[in-house]
Amino acid sequence: MKDLLTDLGYNIEAFSKEAGVGRSDVYHWLKGDYNPSPRSLIRIAEKYNVSVDYMFGFSDRKELIFKKSALTFYERFTRSRMLAGFSCYKIWQECGIGQAAMSRWKTLGCIPETEVFLKLAKCLGCTLDYLLGIGE
Repeated sequence: MKDLLTDLGYNIEAFSKEAGVGRSDVYHWLKGDYNPSPRSLIRIAEKYNVSVDYMFGFSDRKELIFKKSALTFYERFTRSRMLAGFSCYKIWQECGIGQAAMSRWKTLGCIPETEVFLKLAKCLGCTLDYLLGIGE
């Protein structure tokens, strides 16, 4: 996130105003107190055409190769899990994500918090952009 603000030439106030997010939120994100919500990440990525993986320092590729997914989060998660050869049980073990959470993703269409997205992307070897439904 720091690199993005630097690249844009924005301070916290200018970025928060332009991106439509709270100034105190941006301050806490930069300080590492907590991460942006998935919805905030998507909004920022789309507005500035920047990869969420780049924002977290997981990729040197800054530009978002935008590809809006028709799949639900649960469908994208399941595809990634199967491609990685992981059972649901292995996800529970490796990522510490319980069956109840996965059930909510499937039955209620819920999406996880950012911290869970980070764990899943690392564990499954896929991008945050893909899991968030905005990229490859």
